[in-house]
Amino acid sequence: MILTVDVELGRIDPYVAPLVLGSHQVLSATSPSAVLKILGSQPVDLVLINDAIGLELLREIHAHGHQDLVTIVISDRPRMVVAREAMLLGAYAYITRPCDPQLLRAMLVDASVPCSPEEGG
Repeated sequence: MILTVDVELGRIDPYVAPLVLGSHQVLSATSPSAVLKILGSQPVDLVLINDAIGLELLREIHAHGHQDLVTIVISDRPRMVVAREAMLLGAYAYITRPCDPQLLRAMLVDASVPCSPEEGG
């Protein structure tokens, strides 16, 4: 399962759709409490987090025992201070929008998160 987290539902979902296998379910959440509820009740392979709520959420995810969960923070603007903090808090990666689908797919493969093969290749 892939969990997308943003202040608005659906903003990250377009990045996920071309990547996931048919067997992957995609859920969205807009708050840390909703994320922790999902993580406590269902197996999640990947969390894609908008950086607007990402750093505090990363702290909470790790405080609740999910240190090995693959988390990628997506930002509208590159901010090195936020990127560094996200990585120190355990994010697998920090990327900016618009996201190159091939880059995101490569990150998922490197992190052992199942994703669909590239189209046309």
